[in-house]
This record gives sequence, structure tokens and C-alpha cells, in this order.
Amino acid sequence: MIIIKQLRSKYIYILVVVLSIQLSYAQLSRTHYIPPISAANNSNAMPQNQYLHISTPSQTPVSVTVTEIGGTVSVLSVSNATPIEILIGSGSNTSFIADVSTTGAKYSNKGYSIQADKPVYASVRLIAGTNQSQAGSLVSKGLSGLGTTFRVGTFTNQKTFTSATTDYLNFVSVIATENNTQVNFSDLPSGIVIENNTPLSVVLNYGESYIIALNPGVVPANRDGLVGALVSASKPIVVNCGSSNGSNSTGNGRDYGIDQIVPYETILIDGQTHSEYIFVRANGFDDIERPLIVAHLDNTAVYVNGDDTTGTLLATLSAGDYISI
Repeated sequence: MIIIKQLRSKYIYILVVVLSIQLSYAQLSRTHYIPPISAANNSNAMPQNQYLHISTPSQTPVSVTVTEIGGTVSVLSVSNATPIEILIGSGSNTSFIADVSTTGAKYSNKGYSIQADKPVYASVRLIAGTNQSQAGSLVSKGLSGLGTTFRVGTFTNQKTFTSATTDYLNFVSVIATENNTQVNFSDLPSGIVIENNTPLSVVLNYGESYIIALNPGVVPANRDGLVGALVSASKPIVVNCGSSNGSNSTGNGRDYGIDQIVPYETILIDGQTHSEYIFVRANGFDDIERPLIVAHLDNTAVYVNGDDTTGTLLATLSAGDYISI
């Protein structure tokens, strides 16, 4: 168990981005929004088949309206015995994927809105690379994903990059759920180079989306340059972030690591913030099986295997700093 304390107060806000572990109670919802993502423009990272999956614990049929932003609207039926699988398409220009060369512009034809009569799960799964060596799964957090304050997480990309490295990409994407939504991206390190010189402030209307992307091979600051970035909005938005491709290790391995993250508002319970987290290890090797913890407030102390009395202090973080354990 990992305990996190904010030294000036009993409670802190911390956003934990674990790209492969989800909390099921936060996923089941009657409403889902799925912003698009982007991917490195390289054959080893090129998105192939992409699928939207919808399921439900309900034994009786549930009516689901799937809206492809700027496209078709489908009314479907789903039950526990009959989940839905929708082929989105293939390649770097679909309703889920935005080609990295187009980031920096507002999209009105990317992403999904899903409305159901009863709670459902929604996720997007894809394979990537010419030989289909990569894969990713992004799970919608439903209404728990809506908020106005977020901290970004990606892979940390510790390997040595060269100018020839073009199959890695870190990104953060947002979709607006109301008109006239001001979105700002801040707390970014100096020296990063953003694809297409994307502005860090934008006004979005309902259903419009926006992506900021960094190629870790351009400058060293880009490797983890989005980790801890602050996304703030004047009205509720939904945020996806991660790497496609990326890695936590110093080796040449790579994969998709993408997630829909939850905001500050979801972490609050009765005005108090969570300070204890449990992580579950998967079957990867040590370098890549690394929880990523991002602090939202200054003087955030992170302890492992106990609290500030019984545990081991790993780090004291400032706002936007992170530790990869």
C-alpha cells in the first residue's frame, strides 16, 4: 500500500495514473464520453483495427444511443449476454484517431458520446504497428470522468532517443461536454517542443475535442514532458492521456499505454481527498511495471508499505512532480 500525505494538511489531492488498472465502480455509467487520441506517425505505431466495446451487467436489454461526433447516430440494444462490438475503422484518421500532423486544431468530427437507459461499460480497443505488435485499451470512466481539474500521466520514456526515433508519442486529449468551454494546459516544463506549435489555451463547444502531443525523440524534455501537466477547464470536460508508443524502461521495447483519467472532483469524497492507494502488479518485467504518482499540491509526501509513522518515505513532491516506483 502507498500512503500519500500533504505535509500542511491531513488531506491532499493526488492523481494516480495507472495505465492498465481500472476501478470498475467508476466505469459503470449511463453516460460516456470518449475523446480521440493520436499516435506516432510511424509504421511501428500506426493504428490498425479499432473497436468500440459496450457491455452491461443487466440481464434484460438496455437501449444505447451511440453518437459518433460529427457522424452517425446508432440506437442499439445491449445485455449481459449480448455485448456490442463496433468496428471504428483502421489507420490514423478515424473517429477515434487523429493523425499527429493535425493536432493543434479543434476537431468536430472525432470522439464518441454514449447514452444508455441503464448503466453500461464502454471501452475502445485497438492494435497497432505493421505487424500488429502493439495494442491498447482505453476504458471510459463514465460520469466519474467529467471534471474541470486534471493532472496528466504518460510513459516516462527513459531510453536514449535519437532524431531517427519517430515511433513514440505522448499526448493529452480533451472533449467538451458544454458550449463555450475554456480549456488551459499549464505546469509544463521549459524546453519541450509541442507538435505543430499547438496553443495551450482553447475554447471548445459541445463535442469538440483538442489534442496536445509531444514526440520524445525531438528533445530530452519531451520524454516525460507531459507528466504532471495541469489541465483546467471552465466547464466539465473528459480527458484521455498516455503514450502511443512509449515505455517506462531504458530499453528499446515500446507499447501503447493509454487511459481516460479521473479529475480532482472525482477523487473528493465528502470534501476530503483520497490519500491511500493499492497497486496490482501485472506480468511485465520490473522496469515497466511501475506505478506513476503525480502530486497536485506542494509538499506531498509519498510513503510505501505504511503511513508517515510506519512506512518508508519515498519522496516529497511539489505540485506537478511525479515519482515512478
